[in-house]
Amino acid sequence: MERQSTYVYALIEECIEKLSSTDCHAVFEHEYKDDEQLKTRCRYEKIKGASCFNKGTDIVKIIEDALWDEIMIFKWLKSDTNGELRIVRPYKKCGKKFVNSGTHNWDDGPLTCNHVVMVFGKELDFAGCPIRLFVKTCYPM
Repeated sequence: MERQSTYVYALIEECIEKLSSTDCHAVFEHEYKDDEQLKTRCRYEKIKGASCFNKGTDIVKIIEDALWDEIMIFKWLKSDTNGELRIVRPYKKCGKKFVNSGTHNWDDGPLTCNHVVMVFGKELDFAGCPIRLFVKTCYPM
């Protein structure tokens, strides 16, 4: 059991190290954007909404804390099932968003986000053991 836990810790540490790379969608796509950038993304990407974290929000720290604190990560990594794990955590005034709907008047400004959504993925070997943990996305909601 201890060997399995050590392996899970190593997967988590490797995932955290990769969060600093410049191609990490979870960190760089949702870092601070001005209102016009979010509106443009809504218009041209035909998405339900666009959000970003507020200036000064440490996205890497949020993800890192969830990886170490969230018991579901350990259970999910130890299972031999494929698929993703979605975690939603409260985080007051962490970001802003514009929504493509008739209920959000963009002239009133962005909506305030009070939660963080994190989606994790894992890669399994032929025997169903996890060999890689990664963050698919992380955004304020």
